[in-house]
Order: sequence, then C-alpha cells, then structure tokens
Amino acid sequence: MVLEKFIRTILGISVFILISVFFSCEEIIIIDCTECVTKEPLEALLEIKLEENQQGARITIYQGNLEDNIILRQFNSNSTVVYQEVPLNKSYTLTAEYTRGEIMNVAVNSVQPRVKYVEEKCTEPCYYTYDIKVNLMLKYD
Repeated sequence: MVLEKFIRTILGISVFILISVFFSCEEIIIIDCTECVTKEPLEALLEIKLEENQQGARITIYQGNLEDNIILRQFNSNSTVVYQEVPLNKSYTLTAEYTRGEIMNVAVNSVQPRVKYVEEKCTEPCYYTYDIKVNLMLKYD
C-alpha cells in the first residue's frame, strides 16, 4: 500500500516534469562549445547537404517563403555539401533541382538561422549559431 502511493507520487512528479519541459517557452539547444565564437556574428554559414549526382544540382536560396519568390542566390554545384553565408534571424527556403535524363526532381527545405549568447555552458561566454543545417537530398519511397 505504501509502495503503491510512493510509485504513484513518483510517476505523477515525472509526468509533471515532462509536461513542463515539453510545453516550456525556452528552446532546448544542445551547444557545441567548439563552434562558439567570442564576437557576435552578423551572418550564418549554412551547411547545405546535396544528393550525389554527376550532373550536379541547381541551388536557389529564397529569402522568406518560396511563394514570395525573393531570390537571394542561385548557383550550380557538383558537391555533396555546400556552404553559403546568409544574414541571421531571417527565414530562408532552399531548393535543389536535380536532372537525371529527362526527369527533373526538386528538393525543398527551409531554415531560420539564429544565434544564442551562452554564458555558463562553455569555458568562456560566447555566441553559438544554430539552425544552420539544410538537407536538400531527395527522399525515396
């Protein structure tokens, strides 16, 4: 009887803590201190993952939503990973057009790179840029 009450209490506290963390306003970000910088960045370096394709891909970076059609940059790439600098705290939509024979496939993804000031998690206070990885690889069913 006492053991059942104890288990219920622990279970109730655990559920309360999980719900509090899940619905909290604070974002949970895993900080990699090796990627921190001491000077506040104004731009982010996007890491764009692309499908391996001998014909390459045509990458387009749009500021905001795709339907806004505000093209920031357009370029071709034969690499599987491309890096591009963009201003922080703005939304970007990226597309990669792959052509294989007569068929063209398009991969679309969006990102909003942001920066966080970290005081206690690393050895020294620093700025950490996150939400910078964009996957533009094709998905196969």
